[in-house]
Formats: sequence, structure tokens, C-alpha cells
Amino acid sequence: MNFKTNIKKKRFTLNEDQKLLLKEAFDLFDMEKTNKIDYHELKLTLKAFGFNVKKQEVIEMLNKYSSDNVITYENFIELMTDKFSERDPKEEAILAFNLFDEEKKGKIGLKNLKKSVKEIGENLSEVELKAIIDEFDEDGDGEITKEDFLKIMDEYYFE
Repeated sequence: MNFKTNIKKKRFTLNEDQKLLLKEAFDLFDMEKTNKIDYHELKLTLKAFGFNVKKQEVIEMLNKYSSDNVITYENFIELMTDKFSERDPKEEAILAFNLFDEEKKGKIGLKNLKKSVKEIGENLSEVELKAIIDEFDEDGDGEITKEDFLKIMDEYYFE
């Protein structure tokens, strides 16, 4: 008997921060304030979340998640849960690393972290940011390499 075939794969679920972000996005892209989004609004929303979808894919989503070619919030949450579950966590981590590594030098330094935390509205001191770097900087050069970053993500976020 093969035990792997009897184990159900854990269904991806959204955390509270993701749900809040999706609600804000839905409300933002529900331009006519109808509590529904249409083809164009859905396509914009998906693009905002980094999903590069073609016209036919959006049409297929509308067919799958709606009966009247518009998506309600409840259907939107279901659709986005499915879309997020398709993402490869390692690929997402590399994309995140690349956002930090603006100079494309393969490392994240103090300057990168300062800018990033400021952009997301976090209030961390330079001492705290240096401590983050020190904790995860494997080679002691004061910067986090892509390999260090992926190790962090693997240790704390990937299953």
C-alpha cells in the first residue's frame, strides 16, 4: 500500500493579511461600486497581483467563478485563493529578493532594507535593520545574498 496516495494535499488558505489586501484590491478595482468586478477590472486586479494573464484565461476564470460574467467578492476570494495556490514559493521568494536588490548586485544591504521598510510604512531603526542583516548574513560581508535570502524563506515560510 502506498501511503502517499492516501494523504490529501493540504489546501492553500489565505491568511488574514492576504484577505485584507484582497478586500482592499477588490474595493479599489470595483470602479462602479457594484460589489462585483467585470472582465476589465478582474484583469487589472490580477495584473496588480503579478499574474500576467491573457484574455482567454480571464474569460475562462469568469466562466468558472461566475454565472453572469462578473465576479462577486466571495467568488473573487475563491479565485484568488486558487491563483495564489498555483504559485511556486521559491519563485515568489526570488521575485521578492529582486525587489529588494534594486541595483541587481545579488545582495541586499542596509540601504535596500531602509528603503523597503520605509516604502511599506514600517518603522524600524537602523540598529534593528543591521541586526536583521547580521542574523542572516552567512559570509559576514554586511549584506544578504540571494542564497541567504532563500535559506531564510525556506526556514521560516516554506513547508
